[in-house]
Amino acid sequence: MNGISVLSLVPVRSEPSDKAEMVTQLLFGEQVEIWEEEKSWRKVRLLYDDYTGWVDSKQIITMEESEMKKFSERKGQGHKRNFDTD
Repeated sequence: MNGISVLSLVPVRSEPSDKAEMVTQLLFGEQVEIWEEEKSWRKVRLLYDDYTGWVDSKQIITMEESEMKKFSERKGQGHKRNFDTD
C-alpha cells in the first residue's frame, strides 16, 4: 500500500514513538510505500530518497497504487499549467 503526506512537515522516526529520534521529514505531497503497521504508526519507505522510518498514521493518507499513479499524473499537469506562459 502507498501513502502521501498531508501536512507541511511530517517527522519520520526511527521507532514507532513520538519520543524516538527523527531520522528525516516528509514534506507536503511526498509519497511513501507503507511496509508495516503498529497501532497508530506506519513503517514507510520514502519514494523520493528511499529513507525508511515510522510516521503517525494520522499524518498520511493511504492510497492504492492506481490512485497514487493518478495523483502523480495530475500533480505533474498542475505544475505544467502553472509555468505555461502561452
